[in-house]
Amino acid sequence: MLDSTLIKTLNSKNISNNPSVTKQRLDEMWGTSSKQQKEKAVKLGGYTDTRSFNKSRTSGLISVRMAITLALTLNVDPFYIIACIDDKSECSMDKIKAFLNQFGYGEVLEKKIYGPRKHEIMAFIDNLLEGLNSETVNTIENLSNDELEILLKSYLIRAKIDNEGIRLFLIKLLLTRG
Repeated sequence: MLDSTLIKTLNSKNISNNPSVTKQRLDEMWGTSSKQQKEKAVKLGGYTDTRSFNKSRTSGLISVRMAITLALTLNVDPFYIIACIDDKSECSMDKIKAFLNQFGYGEVLEKKIYGPRKHEIMAFIDNLLEGLNSETVNTIENLSNDELEILLKSYLIRAKIDNEGIRLFLIKLLLTRG
């Protein structure tokens, strides 16, 4: 799930599809929220108090940051909050991903899931893979998930047992059990 540090990086520009509808929805949702939910929203969104929420509630203008905060806190689809859809459904990680991608924040989730060094690691790996011929790459890409898992496990074992004698012993052990 997203944390306060990442949510605070989202912009504060208005994204409401229809401010008058958003105003009605915010008024209803915020008005029926418990004190604990409001405090959680303030904390999660990195706000100092509820004034920002009250301002959005009276104007109908809402930011990506606030929409995500409310969606996560109140368990409501963020697209519903900003008046893009009329179906009031629950929030899910898939909906959060789609919402963030729509407004250009897909990398926020990527950083949360993979960490900030993913791109550096991927570039390093791509650099190492340049030596593979296209036939090998095509063969590996066409493996099923089960076959890929077996291949990765075999390489892990091979890395752990980098001793020819131990490998031969294991082969003999497998042959005698079979």
